[in-house]
Amino acid sequence: MNLKINAIKKYLEDKKVKDVLVVDTTKLTPFYDTVIIGTALNIRNLGTLKNNVADLAIQKGFALNHIEGKEETGWVIIDCGELVIHLFTNEERKRIELESLLTTITKKSKAKKKK
Repeated sequence: MNLKINAIKKYLEDKKVKDVLVVDTTKLTPFYDTVIIGTALNIRNLGTLKNNVADLAIQKGFALNHIEGKEETGWVIIDCGELVIHLFTNEERKRIELESLLTTITKKSKAKKKK
């Protein structure tokens, strides 16, 4: 894992973000290389994380393209070009099941390459 991504993962873990998952998507899409998924403690925490993680991404040299979503919805996306960060509340993460989707796509992609 590259140092910039590791720094963001560590920051999230230090801020008590639960179940931080880093997924390499280089073989899945040409649009970004890595996805980070994490669960905030609550909606208020999600709002704070959204701004702080965006600032950290800029400090680490990522280009901040866009922040999508409001903390009230339980899901925010921080688009940093090569890195996309999805932060959820616990309820919304369970509902969306993004990691299940990414895992399924990754497995199918690997299976196709073996054929």
